[in-house]
Amino acid sequence: IKKIASQYAKIVIDENTDLQGYYIHNKLYINDTLPDAVQITTIIHELVHQLYAEIFEQMMKLTLDVHDEFIIQSFIMFMLNNSIENHAAT
Repeated sequence: IKKIASQYAKIVIDENTDLQGYYIHNKLYINDTLPDAVQITTIIHELVHQLYAEIFEQMMKLTLDVHDEFIIQSFIMFMLNNSIENHAAT
């Protein structure tokens, strides 16, 4: 799973977090102190965030005819970090 996910985003080991994992700007942060099964599901979950961000970015570029990647990526990260899922998890 790590090999497949690393084709789409950089995987970073973060043992200093209470979270199972998180996604920030093309990086999947994974707590590798967790059991293998939890790590696998976390990588898949965070990879979906990365793919969602990529698809959303391309849709926004085309729909809004905006080509400034920094602005679009900033907006997408704001949307991902303020999602209902993140508020429910806290």
